[in-house]
Amino acid sequence: MLRDHLFFIGAVFLFPAMAQACATLPTIRAEEMRSLTTSANGGDVAAMERLGDAYEVGNFEDGKKDAREAFRWWQKAAQEGDAKAEDRLGEMYEEGQGVERNQRVANTWFRKAADQGDYFAQLHMWVVYNFGNSGEEKDPVQAYMWLLIANKNPERLKYDDSPPGKLPPLLIPMTSEQAAEAKRLADAWKPNPHRALKTRAVPNLPHRAPQSPAANGKPSGDVSAAPATDCKS
Repeated sequence: MLRDHLFFIGAVFLFPAMAQACATLPTIRAEEMRSLTTSANGGDVAAMERLGDAYEVGNFEDGKKDAREAFRWWQKAAQEGDAKAEDRLGEMYEEGQGVERNQRVANTWFRKAADQGDYFAQLHMWVVYNFGNSGEEKDPVQAYMWLLIANKNPERLKYDDSPPGKLPPLLIPMTSEQAAEAKRLADAWKPNPHRALKTRAVPNLPHRAPQSPAANGKPSGDVSAAPATDCKS
């Protein structure tokens, strides 16, 4: 299971910004909650995102979390073609939060979001193919391809200011021919948005970094461990 004994990939190239972002999540008060719910029910995808985040992390005055409600709003936003929501929906299926755990379905949503150009979904695809899980076999070409695509994603700069060439280790064997094929595929890759969002009136809350499995509580390979801190406080 990908989420057993986890650590942030962000220890290598995005953790500091994520930690700062997660520390600044605003509390949603009753009046704003009513307004967001009305907007979301009217089709405002950004409001759906905001509610999904809020229910997932307990961003209310009473701090109450509700995984089922979080899943419901992330699912609604994902069904509207929102890439961030697709990735978060994948995380909920992966973790079994608000829905029965299903890694195959999680991988499907990760791929949808990655194809649209979502940075964290692209990192999720690296994890899927680098470590393998119930749904995909390890594939060095696909793993390296998604890592290269994520590394050149402009969104990366919002979370990481390290040089573009600083990559975490692939952790699975790869021949020079496979590396060349992965680079060719990454160079040819282009985002494929499902549809334009209806509105962006409500600002996005921070996205969480995908995490990788570790054995016996220790990280695999050369990636350094970082505190298991995310937006769920």
